[in-house]
Amino acid sequence: MKIAHVITRLIVGGAQENTVLTCRGLADKGHDVTLLAGPETGPEGSLWDQTFGAGYSTIRVDSLRRAIHPVHDVRAYRELRRIFGEIAPQVVHTHSSKAGIIARMAAAAAGVPIIVHTVHGMSFNRTQGRIVRAGYRWLERRVARQTTAFVCVAQSMVEQCVSAGIAERERFVVIRSGMETDRFFPRAEVRAAIRRRWGVGGDEIVVGTVARLFVNKGYEEMIEAMLDAIARCPRLRFVWVGHGPHRERYEGRLDRLGLSDRVVFTGLL
Repeated sequence: MKIAHVITRLIVGGAQENTVLTCRGLADKGHDVTLLAGPETGPEGSLWDQTFGAGYSTIRVDSLRRAIHPVHDVRAYRELRRIFGEIAPQVVHTHSSKAGIIARMAAAAAGVPIIVHTVHGMSFNRTQGRIVRAGYRWLERRVARQTTAFVCVAQSMVEQCVSAGIAERERFVVIRSGMETDRFFPRAEVRAAIRRRWGVGGDEIVVGTVARLFVNKGYEEMIEAMLDAIARCPRLRFVWVGHGPHRERYEGRLDRLGLSDRVVFTGLL
């Protein structure tokens, strides 16, 4: 089959890693796969290097940007529609909110027979203003009419979509994000060496977090809970794996609470 995957940007993140691994897996099974993504990266790092020589084609769509921008968004729609017309995919599979809306509209206009969208996270949520939230909900309902099926990475995504009236429950399927398990080899000597590098004792309890240093990832709630948790269990230490635009904000908050020596920031490793 000819399959085109579309995502807004290839930063180091869960949705992006899911997309890259899916493209590789489909290519390994003999499908003709094309990945389309915008040019933006960020402090989290880029996954573009992982797409080269992976058995599928890549197209950088310069007008596909994360922020809402009427001029860029119209250009992205036209560019995606043109590309779909040229490569004639049987399936267009979209990821992330922005690419999910624009690319599904473009795919429908180009006559793509099967359009699939993966919900990695809701495009509308409680952190947004009422008008923005309502606008995204309306757009999601509109493009849902052009969507053959939805993939959700968790059952909670299905429940939120159905309760918001995006589509009927039977159009959703849950496929949880996989990982490359062959990269993990737990060994006692490696564990000890890493703990020494982090300044963590062998009898201390490490609470690890792997996520972008950004809102909606739970860091604000975690910081609030840390003082009480440490009071109950003084052996607790925290390791945050990842990077993001709010790193300095979190470091400042930890410093003010006297928790800086309890948290190790590893960056992207």
